[in-house]
Amino acid sequence: VLIDSVVADFFMPDDTIYQGTTFQFTNTSYGANTWSWSLGQPGTSTVKEPIVIYDSLGSNTIVLIATNSVTGCQDSISYQLEVIELPPVDTTAMQGIEAFKTIS
Repeated sequence: VLIDSVVADFFMPDDTIYQGTTFQFTNTSYGANTWSWSLGQPGTSTVKEPIVIYDSLGSNTIVLIATNSVTGCQDSISYQLEVIELPPVDTTAMQGIEAFKTIS
């Protein structure tokens, strides 16, 4: 059976993530046997489901081009991914707690 159409699509668990987060894209394309990803700040990939770390703050346009190398059919899709700073740690709950010292 020769599939002559390609539909590119992928799933992102969220469209906003914290800086330094490891992020996996789930490829839900069909009819393709090669994939080309433009991942924004981390660069590019040709694996089916890339796993990347976003270290830089800002907006990233994620583009997937899915291709069937036999038929030459191709499709693409893009989504935005925003990388935001981690919220500050609230240390007020730790005030008044004394440090413990190990005595040997």
